[in-house]
Amino acid sequence: MFPTPERKAWTTSGFRDRVWVRAVEAARNDDVPKDGGTSVFEGFTFHLLRHTAASLMALSGMDAAVIAERMHHTDGGALLLKKYNHLYPAQKRTQAARLDALIQAFVDEKWTQDPRGDRDRTHHEGPGSGQYWDRTSDPSRVKRVLSR
Repeated sequence: MFPTPERKAWTTSGFRDRVWVRAVEAARNDDVPKDGGTSVFEGFTFHLLRHTAASLMALSGMDAAVIAERMHHTDGGALLLKKYNHLYPAQKRTQAARLDALIQAFVDEKWTQDPRGDRDRTHHEGPGSGQYWDRTSDPSRVKRVLSR
């Protein structure tokens, strides 16, 4: 994908020595903290780029099996789900919200079907069923319904 200046494939050691080490060293020098602390690039490895790529693919919602294939894993995504996907708890909340929306849509559809086919939608099953059709933001009507 990215050939050497001589238009050949990189060897592992050639890439490491000619590109990677120099790039990390330059980044480390540009990132010297004013307080004398250590650079965020201290201990930075090439594998961290791979980890970041997998994590970003997971964050984007890409299927674990697809990510595993791109990373040349042969486990169908098991390692990805174990090691990488834990970095994004917000994604778990998003997935839970999707499930909630699916269930809510199913419940709404089931409870709002009118088996009689008429337009009187005060109650679905009858006054005692608790399945109300009438939705309102009128406080007096809400009070009447809740007081029954």
